[in-house]
Amino acid sequence: MCWLNSNPLKLALLRNTAVVIYEPVTGEILDENGLRFPFSDKPNFNRSFEKMACNSARDEIALDGGPLMRKAPEFGFPLNSGATPIVVVDLERKAIKKVLFSATPLNGVAYSADGSKLVSFGMSPIRVWDASKDFAALGEIENPPQLDWVRAQRTPVDLLHPPPDAPRGNSGDLTAIPNSDVMVGVASDFHFWDTTQCRIVATVRSPRDVSRLAVHKPSATLAAAVVNRVHFYRIDAAALQRATKEE
Repeated sequence: MCWLNSNPLKLALLRNTAVVIYEPVTGEILDENGLRFPFSDKPNFNRSFEKMACNSARDEIALDGGPLMRKAPEFGFPLNSGATPIVVVDLERKAIKKVLFSATPLNGVAYSADGSKLVSFGMSPIRVWDASKDFAALGEIENPPQLDWVRAQRTPVDLLHPPPDAPRGNSGDLTAIPNSDVMVGVASDFHFWDTTQCRIVATVRSPRDVSRLAVHKPSATLAAAVVNRVHFYRIDAAALQRATKEE
């Protein structure tokens, strides 16, 4: 679930093939958008959704449709490639705005802090889409090297500039850093992706087995859920700004 950019405030909840809009004070259902058949050229092809992201600038959501697998050739991708549809929905117009595709399986989608970019993340590379201009592709960012590979090296690995043949890991949860174009994700450690320069600009040690990330905007605090605990970190905005300017 996530909050919509509306006045008064509304809450969007993903339920399998539908997005339900709630009035948070009373709990009343205001609207329900059925999205079982998202492909206009394949009216009988249904889909459920696993993850949802809300745009902070307008009443728009992006849905991760899960890997197509055996159905992938119907959409121009190799069999069992894990190609994943991303369905963007305009909730104000109650219409599908765009259907994007990742050629590889995803862990989810996330909007940048200002809602101008959409990032699809999972297997390397993660992809950046222009949410302000018809979701044109802006670039790709390779995931960090696999942690087991890093530990097996005899000399320390520069995680920001690894060898081109280094095996890449799978990005975990990803969320936006307020007042910036940077996203923070966890793939063995915390990594900070600059969505404008399309590169990782910083990496910070994280606890093991992080499942979810969230950022509290007013305090610039990062929360990381680990099994039955939540770890809190204060984001140093000045240090992050310096990192994005370094070559």
